[in-house]
Amino acid sequence: MKKLIIWMIDDEPIYHKQAREGLANVAKQLPVTCVIKSSCDWQWPPELNIIGQDGTEKKDEQPLAQLPDILILDLFESAMTFRGKIFYEELRKHETKENRRLHQEREKNHSGTFVIEAEAREAQPSGAFVIIWSNYWSHSDSINFVKQARMQDNRFVAIETKAPSLLEEAVKGCISRIEEER
Repeated sequence: MKKLIIWMIDDEPIYHKQAREGLANVAKQLPVTCVIKSSCDWQWPPELNIIGQDGTEKKDEQPLAQLPDILILDLFESAMTFRGKIFYEELRKHETKENRRLHQEREKNHSGTFVIEAEAREAQPSGAFVIIWSNYWSHSDSINFVKQARMQDNRFVAIETKAPSLLEEAVKGCISRIEEER
């Protein structure tokens, strides 16, 4: 694994800060470069900021140039509006388009097949791991969404609370699976 890309979508400042700190702790333990990008909005395509090791933020001018290996996704904007499902679905659609493009490129260019196949593996044909990190499990739409996604997507992880320790544990579990797959 060359580089690990993590996106985080959450609008609550306290949880945003806790997630960033937890991710920084995990990143320090990794033998690879970890790039953390965050947003406080659920729009697609996302407007992401790259988080520096010192905590500074810089706007990502090409947010879709590097799709995430792991997405940490809050389900609700301002604890009221269920927005996470739409963002999740848009990510999965974009991943499908990108994988189709890589496959077509591989078919066209037989002379560089080995290199392009390696790039395709790095692009994660199975998609990003999505960790749902939300306190609002009593909302019927979110319960149904999580139940359905768990049945259909083996890269979908839902943690029951926004405890930073649970987030760190979930991220480590996803990283272990990524390493096994590569």
